[in-house]
Amino acid sequence: MSVLGFALLFVRVLPAELAVTLARCLVILYLLFRRDYRREITRNLLILCNRKDSFFWIRNGWNVGRNLALMAGIGTRRCDQLIDRAEVRCDNSTRCLLEQELQIAMFSCHFGLWEFLPLVFARAGYTIGVLTGKQGDRTLSQVVPRLRGQRNIRLLSHYDDVWRCLRGCTIIGFLVDNTRRGGQSWISVDGLHIRVPQVGFRLAKQNQMFMVPVWGFLERGRLRVCVGRSGEGTDVVAQLLDQVRRRPQEWILWGKNGALERAA
Repeated sequence: MSVLGFALLFVRVLPAELAVTLARCLVILYLLFRRDYRREITRNLLILCNRKDSFFWIRNGWNVGRNLALMAGIGTRRCDQLIDRAEVRCDNSTRCLLEQELQIAMFSCHFGLWEFLPLVFARAGYTIGVLTGKQGDRTLSQVVPRLRGQRNIRLLSHYDDVWRCLRGCTIIGFLVDNTRRGGQSWISVDGLHIRVPQVGFRLAKQNQMFMVPVWGFLERGRLRVCVGRSGEGTDVVAQLLDQVRRRPQEWILWGKNGALERAA
C-alpha cells in the first residue's frame, strides 16, 4: 500500500477534527519536501492574481489539506450532513436548464470540494454521469470509485460508455482541470493561456449540450455549490478563473505542468 493510499484510509476512520488536522499536516509536510511545487505555487499565484507571496504555499496547503480530509470521508455520516445542508447557487438561466432537466455538461477544476459536486446533484434527484480516469495506485483504484459511485452516479471509464448513457443522464462531466484524457487544448482568456481538457467541450458541442462551470467550497461550515452560466469554452473557463482568483487558496496550485501561462 502506498503512503497516499494509507493516508486516505487512515484519515477516513479518524474523528472529523483530527482527520482535518492530520491531512493539513501531511500536505504541508509534503510541500515542504517539494521545493519545485512551492515554486510553482508562487509562480501560478503571480500569473493568476498578479500577487507575489513566497509563503502562500502554507495557506494553500492548509486549505487543500482540510478539503482532502473532508472528501476522504465521503459516504460517512458527517459528509452526508454536509451534502444535505449544501446550498446550490445558480445563474438564473442555468436554473431554468436544470428545472427543465435539459442535458448539461459541467466543467470543474481541482478547487475546493470538487468530489462533492456529483453527490450534491445526485441527492437533488439528477442522474449523473462522471467520466473517470484509472488511478495509478492500487489502493486508490479501489477506494476512490467507491467514494464516487454512490446514489444516481454512473462512473464512465470509456468514451463508449458516455455515448451509451447520454440519453439516461441529465448531467455529464465534472471534468477537472488537469486531466489528460481525450487530449488538451489551450484557451486564451483574461490575458492568460490555460490548458484544458477537450473532451467535455467536444462532448457538449457534438451533442448540443449546455456547458457550464461549477465549483464548491466550504463557507462558515456549510458547503456552497455555485453553477455559472452556460457558454462556450472561453466564457466557461473565464468564470472558473474568476472564482479561483477570489479564493486562490482553495485551488491546487501545483502539479499543473505548465498549464497556466501569461499571454504574450
